[in-house]
Amino acid sequence: MRIALCGHYGSGNLGDEAQRQVIREALVSWGHEVTEYGITGPAEGIRLLQGNESAMELEGYDAVVFGGGMVFLTQPSPIWFERHFRELSTPVHYFCVGTETLSADAIDLYKHPLERAASIVWRSTVHESSPDLPGTSDGVDLAYGLPSVEPKDPEPLLVVISGVGCPWLTHLPEVATNLGVGLAFMPLCTHANGSDLMALAEIPARSVEVLLPLSHRSPLLMLSTAKYVLTSRRHGAIFAALAGVMPVIVGEHPRLKVVAEDLGETALPRESSVEDIEVALRMASQHRGRVDLSVVKVRLANALEGLRARLEVTC
Repeated sequence: MRIALCGHYGSGNLGDEAQRQVIREALVSWGHEVTEYGITGPAEGIRLLQGNESAMELEGYDAVVFGGGMVFLTQPSPIWFERHFRELSTPVHYFCVGTETLSADAIDLYKHPLERAASIVWRSTVHESSPDLPGTSDGVDLAYGLPSVEPKDPEPLLVVISGVGCPWLTHLPEVATNLGVGLAFMPLCTHANGSDLMALAEIPARSVEVLLPLSHRSPLLMLSTAKYVLTSRRHGAIFAALAGVMPVIVGEHPRLKVVAEDLGETALPRESSVEDIEVALRMASQHRGRVDLSVVKVRLANALEGLRARLEVTC
């Protein structure tokens, strides 16, 4: 079967690239021929998805799969898809589109394009009951599908993964000094104007090592040697867990709470004090090498199996 895999691919966001890699490998392992499309621009191995020209291309596929966690709130979204590919007859599948907050109004907004979907795998971060959408089931972040790595002997290093505008960034030199470790910053968005690199400028002057991952696998290898990981990024937390290092998650965003729940932890408030952050980091370090992802990996395997079955039925 020929499948077009579409999403936020090719922009230098390592979380999105991890999701792309996992779902692509699953589709290929099921015997499908996969062509990848990105909304943010062409990149190596990824075609640009835009307008009517792409719609004509997609007609030549047996199915279209949208993978990733932010499909509801950002392009390519069902509404965007509906506008540009209104006449497309190819079956469309949305995977993991529900890892964001969905209100009743949002569900109504997306109802028409979603009713046309061949299948949906999603996860609500707020509502206990699933909305009345076709083919819903329990979704999970695709990045958990990356192979875990064994943690190495820890180096005295606090690795920070954060976006811009986090008040606790100003505390970092004091936190690192009190813990007796060096300070490192890892951006997961590698393009020049990414919010991660802008966040680096918010850390008060001090020697800060910058860790630049070159692929979606690099963060795992780098984080496997860190003693502490502090993050406000969903995929920063997931990458740390896959590296065997329990992260401390800071922030109130629903997607951060979801990852914290996956790891059996509780996210700290954005306004956390130096003392609260230090205590959380010391406690998290006790779980180093003992991060249990077995349950979440089973859930991901079940969700992928659901997608495989729906592809077989609709195509």
